Amino acid sequence: MNERYYSSDNEELDEKQVEKDSKELLSKVKKGESWTDPRGIKHIPLLLNDEVVGQLFDDVEDPKSMGVASYWVGRFGVKVDLAQGKKVVGMLWLK
Repeated sequence: MNERYYSSDNEELDEKQVEKDSKELLSKVKKGESWTDPRGIKHIPLLLNDEVVGQLFDDVEDPKSMGVASYWVGRFGVKVDLAQGKKVVGMLWLK
């Protein structure tokens, strides 16, 4: 099992496929309007055809420039932490 993948069961995902799917989705998204929650945390939705498929916590000029930091299987699909350099700057939801 690779060190960037977390799971509560024995199912393992193919790291290269997760990275490929993430890059493909990031190449199609656009940034939505940012908002700040009551705790002061900034959120910038990542949109694909007006559907929210992720969010940024830090403004990133070009979503295509981000990479996969870690990922795991959640209840509604694969959750991907997005990084720029060594900093996690957002999250993406793969189905």
